[in-house]
Amino acid sequence: MSHAHRSSALPIVSGSQGALAARGGPAVLFGLPALLWPGPTLAVLVIVYGAFALVYGAVAIFSGLGPTGGMRRWLLAEGVLGLLAGLVALFWPGLTAAVVLYVFAFWAAFSGFMRLAGPSC
Repeated sequence: MSHAHRSSALPIVSGSQGALAARGGPAVLFGLPALLWPGPTLAVLVIVYGAFALVYGAVAIFSGLGPTGGMRRWLLAEGVLGLLAGLVALFWPGLTAAVVLYVFAFWAAFSGFMRLAGPSC
């Protein structure tokens, strides 16, 4: 394979080392502890997600209570769903962990299949 052909086959990789580092660094920083301490990592992930969803939901509700307009109903609905998701995550962490597992598994499998079957770009 010639050098010109190789660089044109990998335009994203060859032209964006910063983007690779921005994706790869956090992946390693998350992946290593997850492999070494899966139980505590999952527990922390569920708790952080639950807290995030509660805060996000509260902010959306607060924003929905502001000026009237077309977005008001959507913000209120989004806020209620966020609060419910946060409460479920914090009160039923086992259920949340199972959902996270399946979402991740489907995402990883789908991404892998698309990389193998899709165009090489």
